[in-house]
Amino acid sequence: MEKLLGLRSDSNFKDKLNIVSLILVVILGVVFVILYFIGDFETAQVIAYPLGFCFLVWFATRRNGCGSCNQVSS
Repeated sequence: MEKLLGLRSDSNFKDKLNIVSLILVVILGVVFVILYFIGDFETAQVIAYPLGFCFLVWFATRRNGCGSCNQVSS
């Protein structure tokens, strides 16, 4: 099923996805805070949606920690 959908289950892919989503969370978070303090609340609200999505992707692809669905015991 994973090959049919083009999904990969190896941990290397999860690590790369985790790093990319973390970078996006940091960048979008900084943009959100700047826009919020400038007073552009409408644009900050639009930035909050992809920020939340990237945060959830980062949270779900962590290797360990509370709430991680993909815990890997080493």
